[in-house]
Amino acid sequence: MINVHTHFQPESVLPIVEPYGIEMTAGEDGKSWYFRSGDIEYYLPGTGPDGISKFWGADLGDQVAEMEAHGIDIHVLQPSPMIFSYHLPADVGATFSRAFNDEVARHIAEQPARFWGSAQLPMQDLELAATELTRAVKDLGMKSCSLGYVLSENRTLADPDCDEFLSVVEDLDVPILLHPVALGQDIDLKSGGAEWLMKYEVDWAWGYLFVETAAVIGFIFSGALDRHPRLRIMIPHGGGMLPYQVGRLENHMRVFARGASALPKSVEEYLTAFYFDTVVHDPRGLRLLIDVMGEDNVVLGSNYPGWDNAPIWQLIRELPDLSDTAKDKILGLNSATRLFKTTV
Repeated sequence: MINVHTHFQPESVLPIVEPYGIEMTAGEDGKSWYFRSGDIEYYLPGTGPDGISKFWGADLGDQVAEMEAHGIDIHVLQPSPMIFSYHLPADVGATFSRAFNDEVARHIAEQPARFWGSAQLPMQDLELAATELTRAVKDLGMKSCSLGYVLSENRTLADPDCDEFLSVVEDLDVPILLHPVALGQDIDLKSGGAEWLMKYEVDWAWGYLFVETAAVIGFIFSGALDRHPRLRIMIPHGGGMLPYQVGRLENHMRVFARGASALPKSVEEYLTAFYFDTVVHDPRGLRLLIDVMGEDNVVLGSNYPGWDNAPIWQLIRELPDLSDTAKDKILGLNSATRLFKTTV
């Protein structure tokens, strides 16, 4: 069993970004923790000091014991999207990414059979990002990279000016584990008259799903998947809105991708480049995800130790009318043989 959607940040690298107003710390009530970037703050009530210790710690803590309890063999350690920090100066981003990757690799070396690393990268400078990814994979043994979709104002990962970087990803033969940041980090919602999106945690708890859907559309309509046919991209949270609206995407292509904008493949063909994790919380949603995306392109992910972490592996094991072969694929084989193309 391979959990592709887990997060860990070594606390030793936090001082690099603290001067720029970025911090993750326990709340004053001792029962919650919060993340701050500039004047944007996100509170997670009820997570307690133990929650933050799992997110941002001096070591890997109780993860192995928790993995053993649930039969999970491997955690893929991703940086939290909250600290991607693409708005920082490029040199700061590069320093932070290098230190982050070094520390994660050091922790993994203590339990190399139980953890895989996913590189943090300074995507505000694509040349620096390519250099750090190459080092992280070749020197540190990282097996993937964790990236946001929106890199700066009006620039996304699917845009043609990212082609050289995406070619490096292809050449290194590692997957992209895509994860949006909160809309309030990407967009100045207050000055844009959209502060209402920050009520009830909508801009991140639900904004993630919007950006994930937009990312799949962007990679298809931009031609990025035609220019980079070897890309493998993991979309979290069950693919956002996509499984429920794949018919709308097909109609979108028929209506808008015509003439000079015509695309050479069908929506179904493009979707084979994507893998979708299982953070959906409901057996009906999980069944829909598998039915629409196919049992070969769904992978176990739980968002450990986030607010929505749940024992999704139990839903997978207990899902009616799903063959044992399909369950084995989703619980680990798809990740090992298809997404990461490695052996365990």
